[in-house]
Amino acid sequence: MLPITHFLVGLLFGLIGVRIGFFGYFGAFLIAILAVLIDFDHLITYYIRHKEWNLKRCWNVSLGVEENLWTFLHYWKGFFVILIFLIILGIFNLGWGYFLFSIYVPHFLLDQLHLYWVLNKGYKIHKVFGMNVIVYILEILLVLIVLGLILWLVYLKPKSI
Repeated sequence: MLPITHFLVGLLFGLIGVRIGFFGYFGAFLIAILAVLIDFDHLITYYIRHKEWNLKRCWNVSLGVEENLWTFLHYWKGFFVILIFLIILGIFNLGWGYFLFSIYVPHFLLDQLHLYWVLNKGYKIHKVFGMNVIVYILEILLVLIVLGLILWLVYLKPKSI
């Protein structure tokens, strides 16, 4: 998925954490930022393979169309190892467990959805400033739904007891 989708879904999970009372709005915004920055591993993998720091080229190949730059974080085995760690952490500190869960788990699942869609449903690549952008209806719908949920969470008044 595109970084904006990772950001918005991270923000949504962060706002849920705010509603639950785990942290404040700064924590929610931090989750959204880190949900995008978790993809820094693609740049590192690109550098290891190509011996250059070329963000545009890395972006173009990291979409999974030209080259696979995924690391342990992006495979199901890695997901289950990290999920077990997050569950154990959540037992000891639910707030930190949820914080890290909100960064990683939705990001991973969005990437899996992206991979499934690209491999099975087709896509269209557009060039924007020389960078590949895959556009498909599923991501557009997902962004609209997530934006609606974010607005609902932000403007929802807490019930008084």
